[in-house]
Amino acid sequence: MTTYSDFWRKNRSGNETAELMLCLRALRKVAGYIGRNVKPVFWKGMVETDNRFILLDPGMAKEKYPVSFDTFDALIGQVVLEGQSSLEWREWVAGKVLEEAPAVSDSVYHYLKNVIEAAEDIYISMRAKSSVWSFYLPQYWRLELKKNPRDPSLPPGPSSIADVWRAEAILGERAKNLHTYYLRPLEILNGLTDELSHIALFPTLDERRSKRKNIYMDIWGRVAGEISEWEEFQSSPDAVKIRDEAAPQGEADGNEDGDENNDVDEFNRASADPENLLNRLKAAYEDGENDLTDTIAVAVEDPEAKAMETIVRKSHSISEIQAEDILVNRLRKIFLQQQSLFMRSRKRYIKKAQYEGKVDARRLYRVPLDGRVFKKKELIVSDFPWHVCIVADASSSMGGKSCGKRPWETAEKIFVSLAKAAAGFGNLIDIYAYSEDGGICMLTQLYYGEKMYSVIPKGRTPSGQAIIAAAMMLNKKYKNSMIIHITDGAANCGLSLGDTLRYCRAQDIDVFTIGCGCSLQTQQFLKGYFSADQLNFIDNITGLSEIIEKLFRQRMLKT
Repeated sequence: MTTYSDFWRKNRSGNETAELMLCLRALRKVAGYIGRNVKPVFWKGMVETDNRFILLDPGMAKEKYPVSFDTFDALIGQVVLEGQSSLEWREWVAGKVLEEAPAVSDSVYHYLKNVIEAAEDIYISMRAKSSVWSFYLPQYWRLELKKNPRDPSLPPGPSSIADVWRAEAILGERAKNLHTYYLRPLEILNGLTDELSHIALFPTLDERRSKRKNIYMDIWGRVAGEISEWEEFQSSPDAVKIRDEAAPQGEADGNEDGDENNDVDEFNRASADPENLLNRLKAAYEDGENDLTDTIAVAVEDPEAKAMETIVRKSHSISEIQAEDILVNRLRKIFLQQQSLFMRSRKRYIKKAQYEGKVDARRLYRVPLDGRVFKKKELIVSDFPWHVCIVADASSSMGGKSCGKRPWETAEKIFVSLAKAAAGFGNLIDIYAYSEDGGICMLTQLYYGEKMYSVIPKGRTPSGQAIIAAAMMLNKKYKNSMIIHITDGAANCGLSLGDTLRYCRAQDIDVFTIGCGCSLQTQQFLKGYFSADQLNFIDNITGLSEIIEKLFRQRMLKT
């Protein structure tokens, strides 16, 4: 079988925990390349099970480590399927159909729900046809469709009719000896396959999702009409209790033979312990995040301060925004002036009585004493490099539209330009986005490893909490540092700005705030905490780059 995962996987391990975490890191890289609105990827059990995450089954590895390439291809296929589903608004389409479709009996409803899910799976495969993702989806479906096989000569169950359609549309595999009940629904569904391939070519997301919803509503009625004509299953009291998916739900028998697997050796049982494995995975994952909650609570002097849980993490969604060349050139000029200023002001001094260097003729008399007859020229340690930390509000208001553009996209373009301009000048640039998610202040690092990443704006605005977290992470070896805080509204949760700024003043950290399109009420709120030289207001986000340039000139180029 051809495998494609070499591109994503550079590191492998024979250790179970290490290998699964390396796989998770590579799969998150895949998710980052799919798009910006892709859900975070986890192994099942690492987080709560809900629709906010892409959850993968670690059991797919079959306890053989390192994970085989074909298995990893299948895992990529699942990430692609669920990632593309997010981008194509799958939940919205399916939800609208189930909400607006005509009422049917419970037994027919289960068939139709599975058909809609299969239709979306096939549509995603059609959308991926022209991209590299089309190589991974078949690998996933080959494994997935083997999990619950059903004899095709039996009447179809709710999932089996959907699986037969998937196998034909995605893998090109036609089932043989099908029961007659399959024929009419599959004839209708195969016609839908052609329509889905046509819809996948529509240029806009709005067109694609509306058209899918409309044709699913039509298919719902047609398939429901066929299924309602089937003979209903009648259970017999004398029947053997073997589960049949097409039959009414019953209770599964308990395992009466408790010693059935006692011949499994101790090593395999330890390896297969899911709870132990999940605990190790959670511990390894949490090592990749930084929980500053307790550190912040200790640093804040006020015991009644309204702090909240604070997590620092790295984004895995690669930014697709391109740098603005004009802005890059303007910022480069500032960094070049900074470098030139350093070159002019640097001072040298001569260190004498050294064991190596240039011979000092005046100390030759010391040759027989200690041999320290050399001198060296050295530069005085400079305060030239700066640590600049940008802390940007990524709450839901930054995702709205202002002047025809989304504020966050404009801000991100400026950040990408700054990262490109600063390369090679010795300054440390950190860029963070912050927002509230489920009552937690999430501070997300957007720039690391010389790459720019992105987030989706959401939640409330814990400004004070984010600023103090960023202040605690400033690199102490840089004598010059500043935090530039960018927001479009007042803080509405977490630590107060007063507590945060008291901490920053005590640590001699300069904090500047740029208010973008703030209301008069928000401006008054910010003026209550920041002095006039620390606060800048602009009418909208488009003026952000000029203010950042002004701050750089004022701080970095001062003599």
